[in-house]
Amino acid sequence: MCGPSAISADAAENLARAKGAIAIGSGSNGPFVISKLNDGRMETLGMWSSDAKDGAFCGIKLGDAPVAFNTVRLYLFNGRAAFTGWRLETSDDVEIDDDPDPGVSPGFAIVHDPELVASDPDGQFANSTAKEHNVVTITFPAVKARSVRIVFPKLPGGSRATVAVPEMEVFHRTDNATPRATLTAKAGVVLDAGSRSITVQKAVTVAELTAKLTVPAGVTVFAHDAAGRSLKAGDPVTNGSRVVAKFQTGGKDVPFATEYACYTIVDSSAPPPAPKPQKAPRAPRPPKPPVTVASAPAAPKDTTNLVIGKKFTGSIRPEAGEKFTATGAGDWFLTQQIPQWIGVDLGAETEFNFFGLASAQAVHFALQSSGDAVNWRTLVEVDRLRPPYAWNGYFEKTRARHLRLVILKPSWDVHIRGITVANLTAPLRDADGKPVPTIAPPSGVTFDFSTLPGAAPAAAKSNPK
Repeated sequence: MCGPSAISADAAENLARAKGAIAIGSGSNGPFVISKLNDGRMETLGMWSSDAKDGAFCGIKLGDAPVAFNTVRLYLFNGRAAFTGWRLETSDDVEIDDDPDPGVSPGFAIVHDPELVASDPDGQFANSTAKEHNVVTITFPAVKARSVRIVFPKLPGGSRATVAVPEMEVFHRTDNATPRATLTAKAGVVLDAGSRSITVQKAVTVAELTAKLTVPAGVTVFAHDAAGRSLKAGDPVTNGSRVVAKFQTGGKDVPFATEYACYTIVDSSAPPPAPKPQKAPRAPRPPKPPVTVASAPAAPKDTTNLVIGKKFTGSIRPEAGEKFTATGAGDWFLTQQIPQWIGVDLGAETEFNFFGLASAQAVHFALQSSGDAVNWRTLVEVDRLRPPYAWNGYFEKTRARHLRLVILKPSWDVHIRGITVANLTAPLRDADGKPVPTIAPPSGVTFDFSTLPGAAPAAAKSNPK
C-alpha cells in the first residue's frame, strides 16, 4: 500500500509523544535496545538497534483506543544503512511485542510494504552521516490503530546491516494530499495524484513511460512489477506495475530527507487484473500467558531483609553475590545471554511473605523456592515488566530454604541491583490503608526450567605469600 509524500510533518502533532506512548520492541532472536524511542531526543545512548538480526522490530503503542494517522517518520543514526526487507505494521487487538511472522503477523495489518526501498538501487533510505540529518518519512492512506511497528522479517539466506533508530514519530498530517513534487503527465499518460495511479493506453516500456512523465529536479523514478522485481529500460510496464518516485532534499539549513510516493500503473487497453484470492483466515492465537503480576507497595523501612548474611550464588559471575550477602544489594550483571539466574541459601527453612526486586532490567522473570535446591516450586512468573524494572511481591506465608530468581527475557543488559526477602508480621496495606491482596502461585509455567544453566564456579582467589 502506497501513499503520497508531503513537505513536512513538523506542523502536525507527534502522536507518539502526545499520548504518552512507550517504546516497545524486541525479538525472539535476542535482546535489542528499545528505550527512548519516542522521547524527542536523538541520542546514541538508549536508541533502538536492529542488531543486524532477522525478526527484529521496534514500534510505538499509541494508546488504549485506536488513533488515526497517516505518516511515520524515522531518524536513522547510522547513515547509509542497508534498510531493506522491512514492513510497517499496525494493530488494534494484538500486543505490539508479539514476535513477528515471516509474512503478515496475525492480528496485524501491513500499511506499507518493502517494495519502495527495494526499488532503490542503493538499498538505502537516506545518505547523510549526521544523525540529525538522516530522516525518512513514510506516508500512506490514513489508518486507525492502537500500535505501529517496523519489522525486519527473516530473509532466506540473506544478511542485513544494523539499523539504529534514535527516534520514531507518528503523525496525522492534513497536508498529506500534496506531494513535495509532482510527476506531471505528458501525451498518452493520465496521472491521477488522488488515487496514486498512472493510466497508460497500452503496455509501454520503462524508458517510454519515463519519457512521458515530467520528472522534477531532485526526484528519481524507479519502476517494478507487481511482484516487486525491479524493471529496467526496455522491460514492459503493464497492469499492476508500479512507479516509485524518490524525493530527496537537503541543504545547509535543511535536514536530509527521503520520501517515497508510489503510483500504480493501470493499462486501459488490457482487462483489469483478476483479484487476488483471499487468504484463509489464520486461527487466532491463544492469549499470551502469563500476564504481569501487579506489584505491591514496598515493605516497611524497618523490615529485616532475610538475605543479608546468607550465601548467594548464580549461573554467571557468582562473585557479585558477596555484596548481596553483605547488604542485599550491589550490581549483579547477567549479560544478555538468557536464561540466567541468581539464588540465595537462607541456611534453614525460613518463613517469608515478601520479595522485592530493584532495577532488574528484566521483561520476564520467575521467582522459585525449594527445600533441597533440587525440586523447585514457582511462586510467581512476571511477564512484560516495564521501566523502572522494580517489582515487589506479597505472598501468603511461605516456607523454604532456597530461593532463586530466573531471568527469562531481558530488556537489554540485565543488572540486578537489589533483592529483599522479608517476613512481614502485619498485613501489607496500600496508600489508602486498604489490605493488599496476596499473590496466588501460578497454575502453570511457560518455561522449561530443567534447561537452566548450573551454578557458575566461584572465582579463584589468589593466596598472598
